[in-house]
Amino acid sequence: MRTSEVIEGSGDTSTRHGISRLLIAAAVTSLLAGCSPDDNGGIELVQSALGVSGFPQGLTCGIAYRNGSNIVVNGACNSMPTMLGAAASGFHIANDGDFGLPAGTGFKHQAYNGDANVNSSNSNQLFLPKGAACGFKHTCNSNGETCLGFNPGANSCPPGWLPKTANDANAPSGCNFAWCEYQDPNNLCTGESCYLSGIPKGTACGITDFDKNNGQCLGVSTGQSTNGVANCAGSPTNDFWASNFFDAGRSSGHGVGFCEGLGRVDYHGGLVMGQFTIYPIFYGSSWTGPAKTLWQNYLNGVAGYISGTGAPAGKSPFLRQYGIISATVATPVTLATMKTKPNDGDVRSYIQSLVNAGTLPAWAPNRLFMLLPESDFSPDNCTLSGHTSACDFKVWWGYHRAVSSTGFYAVTFSGNSFTTVLASHEIFEAATDPAWNAGVAAWNFDAPGNARTEICDFCAGSGGTFIGNAVVMQQCFDNKLSGICNTTGYLNNPAASTACGRLFASGGQGLVAGGPQSDLLSCDGRFHLAMQTDGNLVLYQTSGPALWATGTNPGPAVTAIMQQDGNFVLNRGWGYYTPEVVFNTATNPTGTHLYVQNDGNLVVYSNSTALWASNTCCH
Repeated sequence: MRTSEVIEGSGDTSTRHGISRLLIAAAVTSLLAGCSPDDNGGIELVQSALGVSGFPQGLTCGIAYRNGSNIVVNGACNSMPTMLGAAASGFHIANDGDFGLPAGTGFKHQAYNGDANVNSSNSNQLFLPKGAACGFKHTCNSNGETCLGFNPGANSCPPGWLPKTANDANAPSGCNFAWCEYQDPNNLCTGESCYLSGIPKGTACGITDFDKNNGQCLGVSTGQSTNGVANCAGSPTNDFWASNFFDAGRSSGHGVGFCEGLGRVDYHGGLVMGQFTIYPIFYGSSWTGPAKTLWQNYLNGVAGYISGTGAPAGKSPFLRQYGIISATVATPVTLATMKTKPNDGDVRSYIQSLVNAGTLPAWAPNRLFMLLPESDFSPDNCTLSGHTSACDFKVWWGYHRAVSSTGFYAVTFSGNSFTTVLASHEIFEAATDPAWNAGVAAWNFDAPGNARTEICDFCAGSGGTFIGNAVVMQQCFDNKLSGICNTTGYLNNPAASTACGRLFASGGQGLVAGGPQSDLLSCDGRFHLAMQTDGNLVLYQTSGPALWATGTNPGPAVTAIMQQDGNFVLNRGWGYYTPEVVFNTATNPTGTHLYVQNDGNLVVYSNSTALWASNTCCH
């Protein structure tokens, strides 16, 4: 089809784990620019099925370790912490223990109950990372655990899996840890499109005995590290978290270690404030001019950071992965003292009075009203967000809420110098999950045990900060670091294009909204592909109309990447994992490059063979 209008509608996102192999034969086969002999860009679709969807009975997830009363590692499976006692849906808790520690401590994990279609006849055709664990057990404590009915403790594993063991130094003779390790013999899971998209969050990979050095994750040995943690470097973007090594009978740094893809912040479909304005409200009669200026400068610095001001070359602010593109700060207003301990109802009333008076504009989805009380103020509604102890001690504390699905505000209450950093915490969380209490949640861990835990909450306890655009801000959760707080404030952009009109899979080249890497220009300059800040990917004739679009606006999509697995993917986040994919060409595993041709056609090729096209030739 040829058109001069933006085409509404997304691409095929029904493929599970990005696994669909969509092989397309097209009349356009030349790598060079030129019109397709078929003016309609006729494309024949041929699909072949490889591998088996689903997971084996016994798949190991959420390994945790308790040393007496101290929870050293509280692994989680699909956002359900193992040590809290309630397993993720479809899983059960297994108490593995560690001889030398009190009963009920040591190792625990969650084991999958299994999918009916997965059995020993197809156990070597699963979309699991090489090194995934199944049937993990302690042969004297949790001996009932198996992998598809096979007993790794008896050196027995299903096809495609190898039996592994680790010592428990204090255990009686014949007692040890055992598991089956997946070998991915058909190379079905070789990139992020597999091991980030569909496997349970927290799936164990590369379980190893430090002294045996007998584990691997994604083909890289996980044992014998030099820093006291398992080596989880097999993932190109740190998609697996590394544990220490544990065994009560061995010296520190020796024992059982593992890699684990920790739970990520999930997108729940709600609004994000991709481009917004902060409206400071100085609450209290004793605010001085210099104090207001310091605060205004700080907020301007935060807004500049969000917008990319001062970002190192080739990097973007970490918030970009959540669809947050830019921020500005309005002229502040001052509100005289009403109460020294205002509750949340008071706060809403104060802001509404300013709106009614015309001092502030009306509530809107791109506006964040931020109340900044004097330093000696504290809230009297300490159960508002469940932070009672923080209120009681009148330390750094704040919250953000919504009056409706399109009206948002934040408050900080503090009596110490951490107040400004706290403000960045609330700004970041308000931008990424503004309507959590009044509409559909956006980015958060909205699961039992982690109710409404947002992107900065896991990092706030450590007090970790980073400097961006010359201001100090709160470290927050980074999905690309698999559950690690981002310590620098920045993400590496996908590799930039190295040839006119082309994005190559070999380098994982891509576009990023809201920066210099947002457009791909055809070699003759007449067409360009734009990753827009509204979440839409659009092919334009430079001096004319839009020719094609993914139709993914409005939304927090921010990257369009020609992945190393051959698929061209539009993401809400910074990587390819369900449900953040909003468009893909399903050209894995053979796609080599995307090409904005001089005839106005957008094509994904496998070398010189066309696999997918926008059908916008010929101009």
